[in-house]
Amino acid sequence: MPKFYVCSAGRQFQSYAKENFERIIANSAYILDETAEQKGPYHEIQPGSILLLKYNGLLVAYGKAIRSVKQENDSWNLWILVEKWFLKSKDDNEQGVPYDGIKQSAITRSNYSAIKEVSIDFGWQKLQEIDDTSTLYEEVKNSSLFEGAGNDMKDIIKLLEYKKQIILQGPPGTGKTYTAKEIARQLISTDSGGRQVLPDADDVKTLLSDGEHVPMRNSDKSIRVAELSDRSVKVSYREGKFFSLKFNRIADCIASGNFTRRGGDAYLHALSEYILKKWLQKNKRGEYVETSSSQIRLIQFHPAYSYEDFVRGITAKTSGSSVEYRTENRILAEFASQALENYEDSQKEVKTLSREIWIKEQVNLFADSVQEIIDKNGKYPINDKVSIFEVDKNAFRYVGDSWAVDNKQRMKFSDLIISYLNNAKNRQDIKAINEISGRAKQHASYDFKVLEKLRGFLPTEPTFENSSTKVDEKQYILIIDEINRANLPAVLGELIYALEYRGEPVESTYDLDGDRTLILPPNLYIIGTMNTADRSAGHIDYAIRRRFAFVDVLPSPVHVHAAAKNLFKQVSELFVRDYDLIDWQDPKPMRSQYVATDFRPEDIWIGHSYFMSDKQDDEGVKADLEIRLKYEILPLLKEYLKDGILLPETEELMKELHV
Repeated sequence: MPKFYVCSAGRQFQSYAKENFERIIANSAYILDETAEQKGPYHEIQPGSILLLKYNGLLVAYGKAIRSVKQENDSWNLWILVEKWFLKSKDDNEQGVPYDGIKQSAITRSNYSAIKEVSIDFGWQKLQEIDDTSTLYEEVKNSSLFEGAGNDMKDIIKLLEYKKQIILQGPPGTGKTYTAKEIARQLISTDSGGRQVLPDADDVKTLLSDGEHVPMRNSDKSIRVAELSDRSVKVSYREGKFFSLKFNRIADCIASGNFTRRGGDAYLHALSEYILKKWLQKNKRGEYVETSSSQIRLIQFHPAYSYEDFVRGITAKTSGSSVEYRTENRILAEFASQALENYEDSQKEVKTLSREIWIKEQVNLFADSVQEIIDKNGKYPINDKVSIFEVDKNAFRYVGDSWAVDNKQRMKFSDLIISYLNNAKNRQDIKAINEISGRAKQHASYDFKVLEKLRGFLPTEPTFENSSTKVDEKQYILIIDEINRANLPAVLGELIYALEYRGEPVESTYDLDGDRTLILPPNLYIIGTMNTADRSAGHIDYAIRRRFAFVDVLPSPVHVHAAAKNLFKQVSELFVRDYDLIDWQDPKPMRSQYVATDFRPEDIWIGHSYFMSDKQDDEGVKADLEIRLKYEILPLLKEYLKDGILLPETEELMKELHV
């Protein structure tokens, strides 16, 4: 988290202050006269510090310091350049927010200093009030996600890239799941070459223009861009009817991939899809084949969760009066297979990859033609006695006329593709291919028959000499919420080994198409979250603990709404001593006299999300926080009291809590 400084343009309502204010805005720099007696900590400001600009008793803008420069002129010659000033109002530079509370929050003690260092929570609160849509706000927010644990977002991502799996641990309400999603979003925001793969809020703004028409999805209607501001776009969906969307909300929708799904905000989805297409064309990135949401999966563990739910298991399928038992990949095995395919494709030569993509497309077309015949005749004959009766998303299902009811077989599309690419001439050739599944080798005669039918269906194969097809390596992130609520050794099984030895095959308990192999590729990352206050949760044994890196996510006043600062302090003091002396850059909380000695405050201290509100008016915020206190905070404290985490004398203090 950077340091924050309030920087005054000059004394309130003085003519020189107005001149300097205009100079400051025009030059994207905070400007100070060297002869000023009360400069404050000017020389302590480092690149990356956040400057809050004060003018006429209001905080009107903020910016990130780049460097200090001393100009040649005699006056107003001390400059701190900023990347950009983010103003409260684009239309009125002098509009701002009050700086109430600065005396209590000032680290610089002089009342008359032009520059004052202020506390992190004060600075963060003012950033939110001035402009909570800017790129700098997002940058500071991301750096603060781990505030209270001495961690930085970039450091956590580096740790995840190195270790491949981490667990975010902390008490309730510290934003562990939110943080996991943010880490995942940032991890997929660039490709292996460091290029940005999705547009951000600034890109959204530059890609729209006044009067532009945006087509609605699956409709001949359109919406019109009526007005663009610094932070949002105003759109007309009917004559005289308007709505506004913030640029960062559109960017978030694109990053999540939600615009590809049914339902939801149709106008937001239309804008997201339209902007993404323009961004891809502008950056010559080709077609948007895969949404980023397919690179992120989130599941939640529970006490009944098993290996069969998580990795691979057997599913019963009924067909008429018969029941068929099929082995199927669950979320981890399926997701790992998707990541592995991407990883392997990214390593292939252009010509090889182009040929594979072509044959995959042809196999899908062939499968469609097989389905048409099944729809018409009830089956697709392989020979006189064996027929395909069903087309799955990745396999044919076939059975013999005289076979037992439970002896139905699968013929994987991937086996047919591999056989084709290896130019198999007979069933012996298929059995000799290492990559072919065990079931295909066992039933090679039927695979070869269908391979011949596929060859008869195919058009002439292109040469691929001028192909430019290339697959970038992507990152795939599996988020496991409440990871310690399941019996991890039983859920993970043999994958405990695979977590440490990425890219190496391990043997699954279950056979799928004659193959027990499972591989966790190096581009698959796992982020777990763990509520350290949950005493009902299972213990993570040393074998599993050794394979994960653990990151503390602790409470922080940075995210607390201004109206809840006092309540947060009151509640925090039930768990920690010397609240006012805590160094939020590197906190080392000491247990309060109200916490039983068996417990660490880091594990039970109620987090900042209980003290946040998105309401805009004071009455709405107060009502929101009162509901949180009554129905969320107090019940949790009472549970702590009942479980012996908090000592009996806490009960009287709880009665005094108020917004």
